[in-house]
Amino acid sequence: MDEKTREKIVASFENAMRTVGAQNYEDGVETVARLIRFASDGIETMRTPDQLRETLDRLPPLSMRERMMILFLMPRLPQLLRLGLKMLGEEAGRTLPAPDGGRPRSMSADTVEEALDYVCKLQRQGVRLEIAKLRTAQKFGCSLRTIERYWRTRDNPAEDQPTLIEAFSSLVRDE
Repeated sequence: MDEKTREKIVASFENAMRTVGAQNYEDGVETVARLIRFASDGIETMRTPDQLRETLDRLPPLSMRERMMILFLMPRLPQLLRLGLKMLGEEAGRTLPAPDGGRPRSMSADTVEEALDYVCKLQRQGVRLEIAKLRTAQKFGCSLRTIERYWRTRDNPAEDQPTLIEAFSSLVRDE
């Protein structure tokens, strides 16, 4: 948000707090916080208009400043609720874990590791990579695209190189 807009918003809040009789901004915010706590704590007792009337009748007498604050906020209640819900949504977005996206995995982590090892094994035996992936997909009962996706995102491609014994046995077989 640009500084000019931000300062206009802050000035509007400060002016609103003074308008409803608060000594300063912090005092006004505390009054609003008390009102919000009242609303959130008593929401169950306000399910119907009659329940709301009963709840309001049980309140201790309000000061002139508190009455002015309530009368000032009531016409703006939809906007305040919208703002409050937006802030709750943003907080939830920051603190709650994101839902899993997409469809469930077609293979477990162990099976994926086994399949990738099988692709490497076939490659070390001289099978071209594309053919090795296709054979792995057939062996593990999944699509070629699934194997290719796991192949692209594998952890350590350096492990794809043949071990010393595999390289030696490959040389002996070729002779």
